Amino acid sequence: MRYTVVGVVALVVAGGLAEGARAHAHGHQAPDFLVALSAQVATGNCDARPAGASYVRTTRQAAETLASGDRVDSEMPAYLVLLRGDFVAHYAHGVYRRSDPFPSGTVITFTVDIKTRKIFDFGIGTRAPHLARLGPVHRFTAAVRKVATHLPLAPLC
Repeated sequence: MRYTVVGVVALVVAGGLAEGARAHAHGHQAPDFLVALSAQVATGNCDARPAGASYVRTTRQAAETLASGDRVDSEMPAYLVLLRGDFVAHYAHGVYRRSDPFPSGTVITFTVDIKTRKIFDFGIGTRAPHLARLGPVHRFTAAVRKVATHLPLAPLC
């Protein structure tokens, strides 16, 4: 199941943290802002050492179709990021009753607008989309972990 979480992505990308923290996947380097943003999403959802981090360059509509089956009104270039770990979305308040548990899962997916570098779509659950259906997959787990170790976990973790 996919949750759209408003506010969970009100993140400030710490460009200095990402300096030199690039991942190589067949000669490809992850953009610094994407490494930093992915590290912030992981730590903001209670996992500073995600088991996996990968992304593919695509369009927002293709990303959403694959990740959730949702239809969006945008064909803008985007990155679809997949994080694997042990996540809890504590910032998902307001969507659920107080008695409901926070959304959690072993997979986070989010879509990033390449031009603005902002997250548009976010999901947490247990189903991982097969990114290779959209193009070459770039793994950048080591780079995300390197940056995440310098970031605090969310206060409720």
